[in-house]
Amino acid sequence: MAESKGWKVANEEKRALRDRRKTLFISALEEHGTVRSACEVAAVPRDTFKKWHAYDLEFADRVADAKQSFGESLE
Repeated sequence: MAESKGWKVANEEKRALRDRRKTLFISALEEHGTVRSACEVAAVPRDTFKKWHAYDLEFADRVADAKQSFGESLE
């Protein structure tokens, strides 16, 4: 049983790290306005961004909101 708890903790830590990286990416996208720049700032490979965007609908919505927010900041 102890092994399974260790595995569970490791997965929770990975999930928490991924969530922090996604939040950093969204912040960078709001500030810089392009996926390319946000990937560079957040140290997120473009392929990783594409996976997140394709499989995480909440993240995809946050990306759309960040792009809109950036566009509005230009007005």
